[in-house]
Amino acid sequence: MLTAPGSPQIPHLVEGHVLAKRYLVAADETYAAELSPSSVRTLVFQGGKMTAAEMAVMEQDPLFKDCKQLRCWDEAAKVEGWDVPNFESHRARIVAALRGKDQCCRFLT
Repeated sequence: MLTAPGSPQIPHLVEGHVLAKRYLVAADETYAAELSPSSVRTLVFQGGKMTAAEMAVMEQDPLFKDCKQLRCWDEAAKVEGWDVPNFESHRARIVAALRGKDQCCRFLT
């Protein structure tokens, strides 16, 4: 992700939304109860809920609010039984968006 074309904020937000899950679980007990089964399972591998010291560091992130918002959107998008289009159905749009940025998208075609 760190070499992806486009804004350097994108990989920051992707990583930050995982950290935001850990933050929100520590900050709000009701948030943990609302996590999808897959989010509960991956939380273990992601380090579990944050410590107070980790939360203080996270709160200093300039994209803190954006990371939390992305986390909430991610969780809200997990609808059990929902038929989600696969990667191939989006390939042409992804390639079109990446074209012209650099040559890293050649692996998608």
